[in-house]
Amino acid sequence: MRDVLSQKKYSTQITERSRIKNHLLPAFGDLEVRDIGPALVQRFVAGIGLGVKSTRNCVATLRMMWNSAKAWRHTSIDWFEGVALPEYIKPEAPHFTLEEMRRIIVAADEPFRTFVWLAAETGMRLAELCALRIGALHFGAGVIVVRYSSWHGRIGTTKSKCPRVFRLSPRLVRKLVEQVARVAGNPEAFVFRSKNGTPWIGDEVVKDKLKPLLQQLGIKQGVEGVGLHAFRHGNATLMDVERTPLKVRQDRLGHVDGEEITLGIYTHAESDDHQAVAEKLGNLLAPVEEELLEKMKPASNHRM
Repeated sequence: MRDVLSQKKYSTQITERSRIKNHLLPAFGDLEVRDIGPALVQRFVAGIGLGVKSTRNCVATLRMMWNSAKAWRHTSIDWFEGVALPEYIKPEAPHFTLEEMRRIIVAADEPFRTFVWLAAETGMRLAELCALRIGALHFGAGVIVVRYSSWHGRIGTTKSKCPRVFRLSPRLVRKLVEQVARVAGNPEAFVFRSKNGTPWIGDEVVKDKLKPLLQQLGIKQGVEGVGLHAFRHGNATLMDVERTPLKVRQDRLGHVDGEEITLGIYTHAESDDHQAVAEKLGNLLAPVEEELLEKMKPASNHRM
């Protein structure tokens, strides 16, 4: 905990410390490292009394500790040899359909409307949206550069640890210009901020803004695990429907494919491809009332 976890991201530290304190120390805390073996680990797995995923996560934390113990020559025993873990069938990740995303955007109040529109069009992660600063917005080029994520107000690196550049639709750019007008001159200001200037807290955004709105609209009620990540999966689905080039999808979602050399070195996505998908997504997701307002504009006078 002192020497290894302290080098991890803050969010990882909190999660791993909780598993160690609540589950691993009660089971193994009185033992010397050299006394731990597969039989004890198997007994722990069988008796922990947690769900399948939580059990496997605890074993993963224990494995991380074993890797350090082995590297430091504290043990030569493989703690996990022959250990049987409960089978985990990963459920299908919930995603918002195009219709659902449009309804959410239309029903949301500002600045949450811009927040969810940005999530839907770009597929950015919740932590990345919360960490977005004015300096990351380049309106002249119509792009944003994502470098950071925020976990409970603490700013760190993104999951992929690599910056990602997003081209935005002209409609979303206009919305962002309006959103940041008051603090546009401060590149360090957060785009989505509290009254005292701190970044939005992701858990609070989901609990206080998204969940009540979904309940109001009757969207994904009773579906477990629905949160801002459903926009990310909805975004990926839209890009697939629009036949977006695979390289563009990977760039925008921050995914690394197994064919890393082929796709990362020999496949090149032109900037026009990025701009085209941004404009397509922006047009698909644009709030309905904007379209109605456009239709209601008086036509220019023409002589018959």
